[in-house]
Amino acid sequence: TTIKYLLDNYEKLGVTDESSGKKLNIDATVLGLSGDNLYLRDTIPNEDGEYGYIYLYAGYGKSLASVVNVGDYINFYCRATTFLNSVQLSDIEYSSYGRYKFINYTSIANQDITNADEKTIKEVKATKEKIATFTPYLESDFNSLDDCKSLSDVSNFSNRLVKAKLTIRNVTASSDDDQNEGSSTSNEYYYKKDENSNMTIYSYLNDISNYLYINMRVDGTTYPYPEYSMFEVGKTYIVKGYLKPYYDKYQVCLFNNKLEFNYIEEFKEEME
Repeated sequence: TTIKYLLDNYEKLGVTDESSGKKLNIDATVLGLSGDNLYLRDTIPNEDGEYGYIYLYAGYGKSLASVVNVGDYINFYCRATTFLNSVQLSDIEYSSYGRYKFINYTSIANQDITNADEKTIKEVKATKEKIATFTPYLESDFNSLDDCKSLSDVSNFSNRLVKAKLTIRNVTASSDDDQNEGSSTSNEYYYKKDENSNMTIYSYLNDISNYLYINMRVDGTTYPYPEYSMFEVGKTYIVKGYLKPYYDKYQVCLFNNKLEFNYIEEFKEEME
């Protein structure tokens, strides 16, 4: 199935109270990685020119980041679940053989076939022809949030790649966006990291008068890890990530911080 079809037909395909969900076979383009978790897009649009976008939770011990790169085309089996009211993929089958094997089309197509046997040559050529019809990873996959004036505007880009101009802000325990904070201390901080290195960096979008508090989220498995020391209160950054709903707000989830992708850049006036 395609990601778009899954998102439109989750009740028939995904895990619900009444069903354990169907085992899905999906072709996808890798748009980003966070640890071994993947951010994916359909390889081709549907009849209306629309793509589906989704997050794949790999779980522990998969080591997907060692065999998958941004821009790769992959095929795999998994199930669809929900987390915080968002559809995501999980229970991925990760084996290089068998009925439910994981396939990296890009790796196959890039094989050197100079001295390969006839079977391998045919497989490589067929794979190259297949992925030639796929839509590649593009800078245009990132949607600008510059024109968003309300959370309703922001919601239009939920579960999509975004490019956001975020300014770092201080919070206190009593003003922290996490509602479970009960301390009355007035000490200020601009990030919070738990014992598993999951980190929130507090920020706002565009003009603070709009109260568009959209924070950055770093998964503890992210590598290279974007440390809090990269950010400074009051400074603005152009951040590329994946926009996910977080209760009644939104977070920009950051990717493995590989420098060649310029995921985090300090904003300069000349960038206007």
